[in-house]
Amino acid sequence: MAREAASEALEQFGIARLQRRFVHELSSGQTQMFALALTLIRPSEVLLLDEPEQRLDAERRALLADILAARVEAGTTLIMATHSPDLVAGTRARELHLIEDVA
Repeated sequence: MAREAASEALEQFGIARLQRRFVHELSSGQTQMFALALTLIRPSEVLLLDEPEQRLDAERRALLADILAARVEAGTTLIMATHSPDLVAGTRARELHLIEDVA
């Protein structure tokens, strides 16, 4: 069962073809997608992500947005720090902008 869940997660994140590679053989973007897959495979009521779009190209950011949107639509609370307006828009979640005033 765990093997099937892992295979499904790797497929969902578009990295199934990498499942037999060593971590040191992966690019930084592939490593990031693998880390996200490990995080998101677990059920959760709240997700706290800090710049999950780091090292991801536009296609992978769009894929991540779709995955996060599905989690939000399923009732997961998403708290995310990001510099990507496209990722925020793609999750279709409510936004809160925090701005530090350094005078």
